[in-house]
Amino acid sequence: MMRQSITSTAMHIRYHIGLLSDKFVHQVMEFMASPQSMQYLVSMFHPSKSFFSASIINKFAMFDMSNFGFGKPVHVDIPAYLNPGFSIWMPTRSRSQPLYVNLSLNNKVFNIMQTDSEFRYFIDIV
Repeated sequence: MMRQSITSTAMHIRYHIGLLSDKFVHQVMEFMASPQSMQYLVSMFHPSKSFFSASIINKFAMFDMSNFGFGKPVHVDIPAYLNPGFSIWMPTRSRSQPLYVNLSLNNKVFNIMQTDSEFRYFIDIV
């Protein structure tokens, strides 16, 4: 599997903005169940709450392995419990059930992300 740079990941998210559909939930579940993905993340999914949480160490596996679509706007938060790391909030078609993706990164990747102007351009870091 190839790793994406921070900029490539941001571009990937930007490319898919506005494409989120019900099919996305099915793709997430398939992705989580695949043996390959389990090598890279530990995840938890609650369909009733549209909540997806993943721990990815120095990898952006989910963006590389699956052609996911993302709703907009996309907001990136940096909560204290993901240190270093960030949380992406992506609304689904149901406003009451947004999707959350939590990524736990190493310090090197996190610092690059903080200073990458293209990443900051495509994704709001709040």
